[in-house]
Amino acid sequence: MKLILLLNLVFGFIWTQSTFTVVGSVRNPSGQAVDGVRVSVTDENFQPIRILLVDASGRFTIRGLRPGRFNFRVETTGTPYEEQTQQIELQALRIRGGNETFPLDITLKFKKGKEPTANNASVFAQDVPSSARKEYENGVKSLKSQKKDQAISSLKKAIEIFPDYYEALELLGVEYVKSSQHEAALPLLNHALKLNRRGVKTLYGLGVAYLNLNRLAEAIELLEAAAQLDPNNPNTQMMLGLAYGNSRFFDKSENAFKKALQLGDAEAAEAHFYLAGLYNKQGKYQQARRELELYLKQSKNIKDQAQIKAMIEKLKEKEKTPGALPMTSVIPTPPGRQPTSPEAPVASGSDASPIPTTTSSAPVETNAAPPTAETKLPEPEPVPPLPPEFAELIRRSALEGGAMHKRLLDYTYTLKKTRRVLDDRGNPMQSQEQVFEAYPVRGEHVLIRLSADGAPSRTLAEDRKRAVQQLEDAELRRTSEKLSEKAPDGNTEGYISAGVSGIYNGKAGYVSINVSAFLQHCEFFSPVIENISQRPTVVLSFRPRAGSSVPNNYSYVYKLVGKIWIDQADQVVTRVEAWPVSAFDLISSTATKNEATLIYQQSREPNGLWFPTLIRANARGRADILNGLNWDVVFEFDNYQQFNTSASEKINSPPVKNN
Repeated sequence: MKLILLLNLVFGFIWTQSTFTVVGSVRNPSGQAVDGVRVSVTDENFQPIRILLVDASGRFTIRGLRPGRFNFRVETTGTPYEEQTQQIELQALRIRGGNETFPLDITLKFKKGKEPTANNASVFAQDVPSSARKEYENGVKSLKSQKKDQAISSLKKAIEIFPDYYEALELLGVEYVKSSQHEAALPLLNHALKLNRRGVKTLYGLGVAYLNLNRLAEAIELLEAAAQLDPNNPNTQMMLGLAYGNSRFFDKSENAFKKALQLGDAEAAEAHFYLAGLYNKQGKYQQARRELELYLKQSKNIKDQAQIKAMIEKLKEKEKTPGALPMTSVIPTPPGRQPTSPEAPVASGSDASPIPTTTSSAPVETNAAPPTAETKLPEPEPVPPLPPEFAELIRRSALEGGAMHKRLLDYTYTLKKTRRVLDDRGNPMQSQEQVFEAYPVRGEHVLIRLSADGAPSRTLAEDRKRAVQQLEDAELRRTSEKLSEKAPDGNTEGYISAGVSGIYNGKAGYVSINVSAFLQHCEFFSPVIENISQRPTVVLSFRPRAGSSVPNNYSYVYKLVGKIWIDQADQVVTRVEAWPVSAFDLISSTATKNEATLIYQQSREPNGLWFPTLIRANARGRADILNGLNWDVVFEFDNYQQFNTSASEKINSPPVKNN
């Protein structure tokens, strides 16, 4: 204090008290971040100053400390690390004071017997209630005894007792992925990942789940993280190869498959099959043939060698034909295996359990001429016929779609329509957004525009009066007509459609986006059952049916392949996704949803009815696909309410909407 007074008197300094910000990190002996531990700070008299938790990256920050000695103690209860205390002394370096930053790196030691047993292994320990631990152990025993239902029940009980039970969350999530219940696996594995961001099995399982759900960017990020932690796992490289390939990163896909072969040798022979598909897609038929020959030679699990040999012969023919089209986008799942079969490649000594995945390809765009008013589709290679139960499900879904459409005619709804005009590269040049109320009467809906580009409609009152008159006229007209005799194309005879019409570059175009168009003019294959929102759902790939006559307003069917989801209990199509692809391709695309040319989504209302929530058609610079319209058009449906009063009363006094 005397020194401070002397400096003030002699030099005229104004002394300001210094403060410090301690920026710390907690790591293990390998330099990896340790999260989930607590740091307590005391002064030199052991009086408590601050208690805090480190973040997921093992970092912490403490501000506002005064000069002096401090003890930083890392409390490691429930972890494999020894508790550690580190003392620091904070001294002011600036005469005029201010805030200074002090770095503090703390390296923990493993407790005796808790050292990791494998390179890059993730060590994670928790204080688990004994009752939860018992249920978890019962679940593990049941899995070993092939009693899967009992195992899942025990694991669920363990998580109910201790919701943050990492091992139980991870094991149950991985089991769901193995059984293709990918939606059910996501919340479990994401929760597990928050608890332990270095869990290799968690990262791998979550990556495979996202891959199966076509969420490719997320799949790649997670699988890359798993590969970084466990670089010698051929299964992870195999899944990365599929994710890269479906995202059109062909060089990365090729490297990943080759690395899988390098690590797994004959156990990863399936990578030869996928490499063949990758080369075939790029027109490298000789390389594709060689990979199939290696697959035939090395793989021990080929169930239909004759089919592989037939593929090889076809590739030999392609080698002799310059400019030949690829046989498929990427050669599909090996014969005898469903796309989500649990028979994935096995790597001995691997931490990441083999988990099934999709194997469909990214879209291959074609510059074929657009169809005429009625286009005969070219003859593609045959696909195996559907089992009778799936063929019947498709037939029933076509009928149920019409029935659901008729029920919609008892409901009002809100419709938001967004139209973007695109350039040749698919980038938006201009857009328009409109919001409507839809009111039904005997086979049709009358739309009242509420707003345009965010501005309320100035003619709303007049539009309501005009709508009342339209509805009343329609009521009189319909009383003497049978609805089925004059049902417009795509109306109550099938699923709800969305018409897209207008002029682009001086040419008029029109298409009707309708699920029924795919049901009528496509063939379906590769059925898989998934559990979506706790409801069994059949997922099928589709392509245009050879020889089918496609009406002009359904001309997009000629240019698209994709996938269709059908609720198994209600027998209703719940979603369609389609991408541009050559009509010769055998399999549909697994591009991301945002890349789809067409999306049709329905949701289930509390009363059990399925109504549309989203219909989107995006030409992405390909005006030929949507019959000359290079547009991105989105229809969003919302706020369905039963229409149970007179038309004029309902429209003139619209109900309050509950969002």
